[in-house]
Formats: sequence, structure tokens, C-alpha cells
Amino acid sequence: REAWAWKARAPERAVRRLLQRVQQHRVASQFRRGVPDEELAAYRLRVKHPVDLAMVRRRVEGKQPPTLLELEWLLMVMVTNAIVTSEPGSEQRQAACELKQHIKDAVGLAKQECKALVLAPAGTLRAKKASKASGGQGS
Repeated sequence: REAWAWKARAPERAVRRLLQRVQQHRVASQFRRGVPDEELAAYRLRVKHPVDLAMVRRRVEGKQPPTLLELEWLLMVMVTNAIVTSEPGSEQRQAACELKQHIKDAVGLAKQECKALVLAPAGTLRAKKASKASGGQGS
């Protein structure tokens, strides 16, 4: 639980910064718009939650922006949709895989920027203090 809890408490600027980093990636332009209307019916058969960068940007700029955890989920759904609907070995699939790795790296960078929000697992500090107090010997 603590491994992702910091994402729920990250400041709004961290959410905007993550989206900005994703949008600046060289293949992000392929994900800016949704599926054309003529292909939407077939797309909906394979994809439960259609997501594109324009929709994500609207959510981030809206009255109730997503948390960092929600933003990461939206971005991963977007690239996973592209992977599932594209042909193996296609440029679209390669771009989606590349963007997926970029999103993971950007989330890692956001974690470093939000270090103050990252908590040690429960009891870790107490265990270290108790160990120091007893001279490092186990009970």
C-alpha cells in the first residue's frame, strides 16, 4: 500500500508536470486524438475504456484534476489500448511500447520529486530505533 500511497497525495503541479513530460515525447502526437468515428464501433468491441491525450489533458485541467495515481492509470490504459488494437510489429505498437516505458520513467521522476510524500513502510522506523537502543542485538 505504501508503495503507491504517495501518488494519491502528490501535489497538483506534479500531476501537470507528468502530463507535460508525456506530451513532449516524440511519439505522443500519435495519441493526441481519439479513434475516428468510422472506426469507433469496431474499436469499442476491443477496448472498454478509450483514452487519448486530449481527454487526459481536459481531465487534468478540469475542476477536479486526477491524482497522480489516476493519471498514471489513464496513461497506461491509453498505451495498453494501442498495444491491444495494433498489429504485432507495427509502428503504432512500437510507439505505444516506447511511450509506455517513457510513462514509467516519468512516474519514477515524479516520485523522486515528491520524496517528502514517500513514507517508509509501517513499523520500519520503530524497528530501527529499537534495534539501535538495544545495541543492535535481536530479542
